[in-house]
Amino acid sequence: NANPVDAGSYTATLTVDDKSVSVTYTIEKGIPSVTAPTANTLTYNGEAQALVNAGSTDFGTMLYSLTENGEFTTTIPTGTNAGSYTVYYRVQGNDNVNDSAVASVTVEIAKAVASIAAAPTPNTLTYIGEARYLISAGEAVGGTMVYSLTENGEYTTSIPQGTNAGDYTVWYYVQGDANHKDSAKDSVPVNIAKAPLTVTADAKIKSYGDENPTLTYTAQGLLGGDTLTGALTGALSREEGENAGSYAITLGTLSADNYTISFEGADFTIQAKEVTDPTVTLDQTSYQYDGTVKEPKVISIVVDGRTLKEGIDYTVSYEDNVYVGEKATVVINFMGNYDGTFRKWFKITQDPNTTEFDGEWATMPT
Repeated sequence: NANPVDAGSYTATLTVDDKSVSVTYTIEKGIPSVTAPTANTLTYNGEAQALVNAGSTDFGTMLYSLTENGEFTTTIPTGTNAGSYTVYYRVQGNDNVNDSAVASVTVEIAKAVASIAAAPTPNTLTYIGEARYLISAGEAVGGTMVYSLTENGEYTTSIPQGTNAGDYTVWYYVQGDANHKDSAKDSVPVNIAKAPLTVTADAKIKSYGDENPTLTYTAQGLLGGDTLTGALTGALSREEGENAGSYAITLGTLSADNYTISFEGADFTIQAKEVTDPTVTLDQTSYQYDGTVKEPKVISIVVDGRTLKEGIDYTVSYEDNVYVGEKATVVINFMGNYDGTFRKWFKITQDPNTTEFDGEWATMPT
C-alpha cells in the first residue's frame, strides 16, 4: 500500500536500479473525537423517558451505561421515576482508534405537580352539641390529601371537625409522593348553622318601691350537655318604668353563640303598694266646736321614708268633722303607686262658753 491510512505496521521499500532499501514504520491508533450527549429537560410523567440526546464520534461507537463500571451499550438509557441520574458514556474504539475514557452527564427528572382529582366539599351542618366532620374528603393524584384548620398550621390526613356554630375554613393540599411535589394550598369555607332555641321569660310581680326581682327564663331546645348558664350569656331586660303598671320583659342582652333564639316575652307587673301605717302630719289636731265643718290640712304623709304628693299619691276627704267628738276623721285614699285607705282622727271639743252641744264623746285609741 503506497499510502496506508489505517493503523498498523508497514514496510516501505525504495529501489534504485538494482539496489533496494526497506524501512518498517507504524501508524498508531488514534484518539476518537467525542461530541458529548446532552441531558434532556424532563418531568415525571409515569413513563420511561430517554435521559439524554445521543452523543457522536468520528470513529468508533458511542456507548452508554447507568453505572460507571456496568455494561455499556448503544441504547440510550431511560428513567421513569423523578430523581437524579448519571449517564456514563464512552467511545468503543476500532482498528484505527482506541477506546475513549469514560465520562458522564447528570440528568434530572423533575417531580410533577400533584393534582386534585376532586376537591373536598363542605358538609351541611347544624349545631348538635357534638363534634362533626366539616367536609367530605377530596381525592388526590400523585400524593395524599392533607387538611388543616389554619393555613400555616399542621396538616394531617384527618378530616377536621367542628362543634360550635360558626364559620370555619378548611385548608387542604396534596402532599406529593416520590414523583410529585406538593400541590398549592386551597381552602373551602364551611358553616355550622345555629340550632333553634325557644326562650320563655317568667312573669314577675313586685310592689311599688320594692327591689326588682331577678328576671328569669326557661329554655327549650338545649342540645348535648348544654345548660342555661353555659350556653347563654347576658340577661333579660324590661321596659323602663318604676310606677305601678305593666311592663314588657324583653330579650335584652341575652344571647347564645350556638343557638338562634326565639323569644317569648312576659309581663313585669309593679303593683301599687298597700299602705297600712303611714306617718300622717296634720296642721291641727284639735278644734273647738262652732257648728262649722273642720278640715285640718294634711301637712305631710310619709311612707317608707318617702313624702307623698297629694293628687298624685293620695286624695283627702273628711268624715264626722262638724260635731263635738274625738273621732273626727281625715280620710286618706291612696292612689297611683299606692293603695289602701287610712283614717287619721282629730278632736272637736265643746265650747266652754256655750251650753250648745252636739256630738258624742269618744276615746281616741292610742
